[in-house]
Amino acid sequence: MHYNEIVIQRVIESKTWCNIDNIIISIEFKNVNLRNKYLDSSMTITESFQNQIVKLLEREITPAVGCTEPIAVALAVAKLTSILDNIPEHIEVFLSPNVLKNAMGVGIPGTGMSGLPIAIALGAVIAQPELGLELLATINNEQIEIAKTLVDSRFFKISVKENCVEKLYIQVTGTYKEQSAEVIISKDHTRFSFIRLNNNILYKTSKEETISDETENFELNFNKVCDFAFETPLEKILFIKKSVELNKAAAIELNRTFVAVAVWHHHESSVGNSVANNY
Repeated sequence: MHYNEIVIQRVIESKTWCNIDNIIISIEFKNVNLRNKYLDSSMTITESFQNQIVKLLEREITPAVGCTEPIAVALAVAKLTSILDNIPEHIEVFLSPNVLKNAMGVGIPGTGMSGLPIAIALGAVIAQPELGLELLATINNEQIEIAKTLVDSRFFKISVKENCVEKLYIQVTGTYKEQSAEVIISKDHTRFSFIRLNNNILYKTSKEETISDETENFELNFNKVCDFAFETPLEKILFIKKSVELNKAAAIELNRTFVAVAVWHHHESSVGNSVANNY
């Protein structure tokens, strides 16, 4: 038996990963015949369980411009603003302790600023909730300047949601003239669970949806993850490719920027040393 095949067989039999030839293993498993040779023809996890993990992956691999917590807050504010059809005169933001902790000091891409105030202001300025977590993908300098002005005006108040049991909970309320609105995002960064304009409830999570959310808390362990990886058809998880491409593009841009900065520093250092040596 070929050495690489022995490694693969041991991986499957022991259900543990080894540090030898990990890259070769992943390449070899692209060969369908080799995969079928070592895997039992009968599936060890159900299609329903497969679908649950796929839904979990889809939820966790959602593309976002910036850290998900402050962007989710910006998304809630964007929804609030779109409902009021104007930038609110005053906004109150209530957050679960976990969201507040993760969002307080995070940098907001393209602004040179960090934290919730600028995220809230940008959400109000952009007001395009249909963009989801990519809300900040197209911001321009004019929008950033307007947002900075809003931050300086202190048109918002941020508080911890009392007795909040959810890890992810974002509630924003706002007013514009005689109008008032409220938006709640909970459980997931893009999951609107409550939307109100004045006394009219525009949307509220149904009991059936709440029950469905609770049933998604299924148990995972290493063996089940391995079974999922080996048995799930690739077409079910092709959406992961988009995240790979986005991360690759980000890495290339970061590398390009890093090289440019490194060259600049080297040039400055060289010029400085040259000047110093002439005196």
